[in-house]
Amino acid sequence: MNKRISIILVIGLIAASVVWGSGGQAAGSGTGAAGGSTASQVNVTPTMTQLGLPLKTPITVKYWAVMNAQESQVMKSFAEKSMWQNMEKIANINIEFDHPSVAAAEAFNLLLASGDLPDIIQYNNGWKNVAGGLDGLINDKVIMDLTPYFNNNMPNMRKLLNDNPAKLDALMKTGSGKYWAFTKFYIDESCWAGPIIRKDYIDKMNLNIPTTIDEWYNVLKTFKANGVQIPLGFEKDPTFPTYGIFIGAWDVIKDFYVGTDKKIHYGPIEDGYRQFLANFSKWYSEGLIDPEFAAIDVPTYKSKAVNGIYGAFTGSSAEHFGAYNAEISKNTPGAGLVATPYPKLTANQTLRFRQQSESVRPGMWTAVSAKTKYAAEICKMFDYMYSPEGSILISYGNEGESYTRNAQGNPVATALLTNNPAGAFAALATKYCGRNSPFLTDPYECYFLDWSNVETAARKVWDGSGNYDGLRPSYELPPADTQAVNKIMTDVRTYVDEMYLKFMMGQEPLSSWDAYVANIKKMGIDDVLAKHNDAYAKFTGIIK
Repeated sequence: MNKRISIILVIGLIAASVVWGSGGQAAGSGTGAAGGSTASQVNVTPTMTQLGLPLKTPITVKYWAVMNAQESQVMKSFAEKSMWQNMEKIANINIEFDHPSVAAAEAFNLLLASGDLPDIIQYNNGWKNVAGGLDGLINDKVIMDLTPYFNNNMPNMRKLLNDNPAKLDALMKTGSGKYWAFTKFYIDESCWAGPIIRKDYIDKMNLNIPTTIDEWYNVLKTFKANGVQIPLGFEKDPTFPTYGIFIGAWDVIKDFYVGTDKKIHYGPIEDGYRQFLANFSKWYSEGLIDPEFAAIDVPTYKSKAVNGIYGAFTGSSAEHFGAYNAEISKNTPGAGLVATPYPKLTANQTLRFRQQSESVRPGMWTAVSAKTKYAAEICKMFDYMYSPEGSILISYGNEGESYTRNAQGNPVATALLTNNPAGAFAALATKYCGRNSPFLTDPYECYFLDWSNVETAARKVWDGSGNYDGLRPSYELPPADTQAVNKIMTDVRTYVDEMYLKFMMGQEPLSSWDAYVANIKKMGIDDVLAKHNDAYAKFTGIIK
């Protein structure tokens, strides 16, 4: 964790408590901009004064965003999010939210094609798959080049980028070096996902926690022999093949990655990927893996995990481990879960892949439309969200509502999050806190979201599994390369996903591996790798 950021955010905790009184209401507040905002609804702090907030004259902006599954469980619109209700008051900006009803990628493409753009657009990493790339979107007057604002009008963002390693700044730029969007920052790159196993099953069958692939195989076979219906369950993406859970034992992932030679490789054509498929197709054929893994949905996955159908599965600390463990323990006294290290091939192997909370979170990219009249005002509002004061407010929500403080002064979640029939903790945190939003997270937030000791313990187990040296940083390809690469990779990924399932399920023999690789090479993967390696070399040169 960056110590300078940590110290500043402690100060922010104090400042945030000045802006917001107990119970989560702004001092002298009403209902927020959505219900009629006025600049007199907040006590103006020095941070706000520096940014010229609240605006003297209120404005209205349109904000387009795809809601994820967790958000959709507990709200119909971002207008219900505490963070945006607070930001409307602080900035004196009325925000009209628009959430598409069709699939995210389709909705995003339709929005761009329409030309009828809102002021603010929040989307996931699909931004980088647009033909022409990010620089193309800027040149075509779709999104705004935010470089002048980042450099001259956003003191908190500028300080954040200056005070941290150059990698942080580089990841915020397009291929030509322009700042283009806001996103969520994690200064603490801890691991929050990994393998999970039923501890009561392990104990009952006198087994040890598995740490190697061979040990996992023996445990899963023992589960099967003792009546566990499905020894191992997993969601096909992203926690299983992309972060390196299990597959990382073969020093490869199902994506681009950094090899030990410091070059970019494409996992699905590497021999380690073939060995992984050979191993897991064997497990699948022996009934050790959920036969429905390719099409499983969230409710079914949860049902199988909490009702004891799975002996082991993969998941995150808050959404899966903590929530599922609480339900299992409640329904079956003495039952529960335990996190296990990422599996290795050999006991002394150093793993190079694990899930990490990237410093720059790619799933919350939020751009400003080139059509807006309010770029300066929007940037002021977002810059507050990267201040120590804004970080505290958005990370934890309203004091007295979503959190209180313990004797050590640390935020502690209230029953609104931990014991609310309206939804699971992880989903409710998207409504009452800033989870899944573009802002600077407070370093303590990961422990706040892990609201039980078992979740924190799980993080420590996964963190200790190895490093993430093999994960590719989210650098940007040059504009001239983006369109050609995206076209090739659309076809490659479709083919890889199709063959992944066929190989896993035994529908395609691994004797056809060479033909499979040859087909991907015919599609142009070598040219793509050459362009990636050029971009990676440029990126590493910048951050040294």
